[in-house]
Amino acid sequence: MYSSTFFGKKALVTGGAKGIGLEIALALKKSGCDVIVTSTAGKIDDEEITRQLECIKLDFFDKESVKDALNRLEDKGPFNILINNAGIYMPENILDINDEIWKKTFEVNVYGPMMMIRHIAKGMIKLGGGKIINISSIAGIVTKKNSGAYASSKQALLGLTRAAAVDLAEYKILVNAICPGPTKTSMVDRLLTGEAQEKLLQTIPLSRLAEPHEVANIVIFLCSDSNSYVTGQYWCIDGGRTIV
Repeated sequence: MYSSTFFGKKALVTGGAKGIGLEIALALKKSGCDVIVTSTAGKIDDEEITRQLECIKLDFFDKESVKDALNRLEDKGPFNILINNAGIYMPENILDINDEIWKKTFEVNVYGPMMMIRHIAKGMIKLGGGKIINISSIAGIVTKKNSGAYASSKQALLGLTRAAAVDLAEYKILVNAICPGPTKTSMVDRLLTGEAQEKLLQTIPLSRLAEPHEVANIVIFLCSDSNSYVTGQYWCIDGGRTIV
């Protein structure tokens, strides 16, 4: 299922302690990568997984945490693969949204990935190339009520993806984005229950949520040696949600 071309490579997954990020990290590990994940808590709750993945504390709201994490990653790198998965969602109507929510959302969802690209890509240049994947969302393409900050930030992340792909192409660094639709994670299960989830499923042609491993599978392809020419693109993994 997974390519053997990952053996000997190093990968960094931000927000990799749970949900989609954790699934991506485990898929990369299973493929042969040496994987480091980051989380705001600096730990993975599952003890068995903790033995497989090293976790570094990285809180984008804490300047000292960011500085310490970048210093530690400097010692661990250079990295062949960067997955910018960390993100936040704070719903609020555009009429009521306050500056703090707007700034925090962009701090994590846009500035964070930019900063990681700027830092990690320098090591990739020394390696002669690399792969960067930004985890955006279909919210960057279609939206719903009370998603002003989130949708705007995820669209901005797609712009960052294209800009970075152009700037880094000469160094053989390929940059792409993934736009998952609603995915079966503990957070989605908690937020969407009963009737709300049934209504959502009616908007998805495949009539189900994505499984985290289905997102990870596309990431694995884009990061593998099988992908040598796709860059600056976004991939919707949404069961057809954005085509209806």
